[in-house]
Amino acid sequence: MPKPTPISQLKFFIPSNVVFEDVQDAVIENFEASIRALESEGAMITRGVSSEFKEIETLAAHHGALVGPEALEVHWDLVHSKHATQMDQRVLERIISAENMSARDLIVVQRERARLIQENSQILGDQIVLFPTIPITAPELKPLEQDTNLYVRTNKLMLRNTALGNFLDWCGVALPNGIDQNQMPTSILMSMPSGRENDLLAAALTVEKLLQ
Repeated sequence: MPKPTPISQLKFFIPSNVVFEDVQDAVIENFEASIRALESEGAMITRGVSSEFKEIETLAAHHGALVGPEALEVHWDLVHSKHATQMDQRVLERIISAENMSARDLIVVQRERARLIQENSQILGDQIVLFPTIPITAPELKPLEQDTNLYVRTNKLMLRNTALGNFLDWCGVALPNGIDQNQMPTSILMSMPSGRENDLLAAALTVEKLLQ
């Protein structure tokens, strides 16, 4: 286990776009409280726009997401068998829909992903990216079961922030940083490019103590 990194040596970057859209009040309040705690101890924090985030959204809108064809390949036999009826039908539909993704779309997304990973790693350097792990706290289950459209919107929102890091091949550590009015927990996500796991864990040990 790495040793905690002194807070004065930590540099953080907070992207101002995409990850804060439709964020609940409690999530943003707890996030900003966490940032104030870090700043008060001497952490270096920069805010700005992440051009990669917008490119990822555009790629997904025009060509689709990688998770679909990857899930389809892994579960191909299952989703085309009689046992598919035992699956959550919403999940099944998402996997099957990947059959509509063309070979060109898949290649474009894979090529652009490789480019964005390399460019983003160079831009970030030693900076640690910070934003809310999930934009909202845990929602009530019954409304989601009764309304498919609500389920789709909520599911997409809950996956959005972490999906960005997955696309950019980041490593990440999520730390609890408070609760909302219903006693539901919120979380802050720390991320760095792939290969910086030890550096990230060392930083997380320091940040965790400050947020306790």
